[in-house]
Amino acid sequence: QTLKTRKEKKMPSRKSKKKAKAKALAAAEAGSIETGPIVGPDYIQLLRGKLPYNPNDKKNKNQAGSKEVAIILCGESHEDAIDVTRSKGIFEPREGWVGTTIREISSDAIRLLDSNEIPLEEEEMMNVVKHQIWKINSKPIALEKAKEWAIQIVQDDVVYEVDHGAEIVLVWFPPPANNFNNKGRACVLSFEAVIMDDDEGDDSDDEKEKGERKRDASKSMKKPRFGNGKGERKQNLKEPLSSSSASASVSLEIDRLAAQIRQEAAQILKNNSKLKNANADTTNDTNNQSPKLFMFTDLDEEARNLSRIRLDETNGLNKIKKEEELTPKYYDTLIEKRKRNLRTKDGLWTFDDWFTTNRTNCSTSSSSNETPSSSPSSLPSVHMILESSIPPWEVELHRPGETEDEDTATVPPMNTASDYIRCLSEDSEGSEMDDHDPSADGLGSFIDFMYRRFMEEQNTAKNTVADKNNEEDGKMTVTEEKSTSCSPKKQEPPYSQWLHCIDSRDLGCEHATVADSLHSRWMDLLRPEERNALFHTSDNEESIKAAEEKDEKTTTTDTIVHAHYKGGRCLPEWMINPEDSELKRLREEGKLEKGDEDDDDDDDDSVINHEQDLVTFPSFELFFGQNTDILYYDPHVKVRYAPFLANCVGSLSKWETFFSSLFFGGTISEALSTLNLSKCGNRDNSMMKHAHIRSVILKSWDAKTGTYKWCERNDDEMDVTVPFLPANCHLKAKGSVPARTWSSQIYATLQQQKVGGYAQLASMAKSWALEDIKRHLDDPKGSDSEHGGGEWFLAWLRSAHRDIYDDIDRSDPTELLKRKFMAGESDGRPRKHKIGDINVPSCADGFNHIRSQFGSDGDDEKKDDSESLTVTPSNAETMAKIIIDIFMSKLVDFSAVLKIAEVVAAETSDRVVIVCYMGSVHTRAIEEFYCQKMGFKKKEFVGQLNWEEGEARALHLSQSLWDFQKLF
Repeated sequence: QTLKTRKEKKMPSRKSKKKAKAKALAAAEAGSIETGPIVGPDYIQLLRGKLPYNPNDKKNKNQAGSKEVAIILCGESHEDAIDVTRSKGIFEPREGWVGTTIREISSDAIRLLDSNEIPLEEEEMMNVVKHQIWKINSKPIALEKAKEWAIQIVQDDVVYEVDHGAEIVLVWFPPPANNFNNKGRACVLSFEAVIMDDDEGDDSDDEKEKGERKRDASKSMKKPRFGNGKGERKQNLKEPLSSSSASASVSLEIDRLAAQIRQEAAQILKNNSKLKNANADTTNDTNNQSPKLFMFTDLDEEARNLSRIRLDETNGLNKIKKEEELTPKYYDTLIEKRKRNLRTKDGLWTFDDWFTTNRTNCSTSSSSNETPSSSPSSLPSVHMILESSIPPWEVELHRPGETEDEDTATVPPMNTASDYIRCLSEDSEGSEMDDHDPSADGLGSFIDFMYRRFMEEQNTAKNTVADKNNEEDGKMTVTEEKSTSCSPKKQEPPYSQWLHCIDSRDLGCEHATVADSLHSRWMDLLRPEERNALFHTSDNEESIKAAEEKDEKTTTTDTIVHAHYKGGRCLPEWMINPEDSELKRLREEGKLEKGDEDDDDDDDDSVINHEQDLVTFPSFELFFGQNTDILYYDPHVKVRYAPFLANCVGSLSKWETFFSSLFFGGTISEALSTLNLSKCGNRDNSMMKHAHIRSVILKSWDAKTGTYKWCERNDDEMDVTVPFLPANCHLKAKGSVPARTWSSQIYATLQQQKVGGYAQLASMAKSWALEDIKRHLDDPKGSDSEHGGGEWFLAWLRSAHRDIYDDIDRSDPTELLKRKFMAGESDGRPRKHKIGDINVPSCADGFNHIRSQFGSDGDDEKKDDSESLTVTPSNAETMAKIIIDIFMSKLVDFSAVLKIAEVVAAETSDRVVIVCYMGSVHTRAIEEFYCQKMGFKKKEFVGQLNWEEGEARALHLSQSLWDFQKLF
């Protein structure tokens, strides 16, 4: 696809942007509402129209019973809240020199070392931290001039060459006491932790880790480690200098400083001490003759300290030892403080405050009689749609077959996994960039911050209404009750839910519950006896352990429940993976070998854990949705969907039928009936083994003995919470009969609307979604979005062209879609890779390849005992992941489109404002549907689809976007 011009995109020119900005500011100043530029989304697009839409009324004027609707699309780039609240609305960190100490350099250098990587010998500890000299100034230089010189050296050369996690340090040696010109010697060094690893790795597709492996220290900022943001890299880098090339005096001072840092690091490792106080003293030695140390890092002190805490929370020595845990409350309190400073110092509003102000004004204006336009009848209702997790009160746990009137297809019990799954190699190591990226912890995104805030505000309002009703009920006396028994009781206005979340891809996952206030609501989905077993007291710990050993029913103080004891918790039977039982059998029979990662801490599982208050509730959305995380962010994690597609589904057309029935309006029973789960030839229940995507058992071929060996799989890299198709127990939409998934129930609700037009909208949304899916299936690369896409092509490069994948700058997948050539970055003569000629196969061809590789008809046991099961080409699995993600990504768009219609249909107000805060790819899809299919008109557009690095992302809004009553 060719890039569209600014006119074709209907994007404003720079000149029109300035005019729009001035007009917006003038309009805002004329209004009575306090206003200012806002930060958060990349752009805001206003759409206006009516629902339900009458296609016969092309001018959208005479639609009886229709409601006026304003859709405010806010496209975002999944930024961290800490970055959104940076000074002046510039999201990228501003880096420079910050005073530091030997203690801080040492602790930062070893921050990401795991406790089991610490050398046992003291002499080895002394050699963990290595240093390199990058540049020594040839002449004496003043301190401030030295900082300017060093900044240039770092930005031009060092930052592109130094390893992830290395600490870049400026050392300035002051002049002798009798020298009054204040000019000393300066040099730029780097320090990092290097551990020798003798492990030769496995035979997976990630064999970059053989031999010596560097385990880098953490960084408290993000750096363009292998690119300048434009896909290019400087090739005129100089090799690090050796100490001998410097003058004798400076060389001696550098060696002395490096020895002090190594000694300090060794002391920390020796004591395995808490690193909390390691960063307390960030000032240099007051001795004027001591070298002055400066670290190249984030100049935002709050962001810098938070980065250290976030890295400590998930990695390194401080993971368990740290006293101060990073909780959502801690994080949100910090963000609120930064928001106040941003408003005070820069006059910038964050998006959440802007929305709350508008929603509050529309809710409270009815109490003000200033103008007729503010009367209750003209007030618009305001709703927010977030690309966030579905809350627990919208679903319930479905257990097919427990009631006689259950309208669910008979599903055989879950079987153990096939060898295709067990023979998957161990996970390889994740990206070094992720190890040193604080935002990789999944806690700090701005949309998650808003999710927690809005969820709390909505629940508080709901509880307030409930308390008020209860208070009114309590005031009624018996006499009043008798006197009013024949007349209807005065009803309070029903509570209105204004927050709607539409991303079901992590539905039920315990790791996705970023709001602590929802924990108890999720646990309410369990039956009382299951909760008692899960949160048992010390009185019945022994009985639970004994029951687990005998594989019997677990007895609690209240009732008896089928449950299993695992990992310190007593889990309901429907959560048990058959592979866990098989692993236990192998261990008891002495067939389970001890893996390389096993240690003497395995007995920790025998301790009952009272602190874990969440479990994962299986859902079809999560089973397929976790594929997205693995495909985009964790490609080193080994799972296989290909055997399921090849054996249980069978063809691409059957997959479309299955998916459409499951998520686009059908029932769960209809969807499962399209799968081959029960029979293979004359054998019953043989295909369920292909419904697994990962196993706790690792089965590998031992070439020396000519037999297989069994180990327990190491799940440290990622917890795959739903490792098999949850056909026998899963979440469904609350109250859905027959059982439907969450999105299918919205479709069914619109189909049943008495007001004409909504059923037609739902049908059009389904057709639109399937048409767009077909476009992506035919050409996954060519059809991908040029604003936020590229992940499918990047995954294919990793699988089919690994040499190119490893050699290029892949930090911006979207850029790869546009490039014809990409420069190589390996040492030696630079190469150019012609990636423009590389295409992703069509999904029809990809599915045929999946069938050829995994279509064993359930008969993989007939294969010879060889390596064939282990080294099956990864291209088929990559195509399987791409196929699933094409459908799951469109499910988000489909859900958002239907949720907008459902909200409008349920509203009593004839004016509705829907604010959608989602990824830009999804907001542009919503714009496409409602403008092309529903007759909505594009109005205001503020912001940009692509911002330049370092550009202030402040959006100057018009007065109507600060006063929603003026939208109509």
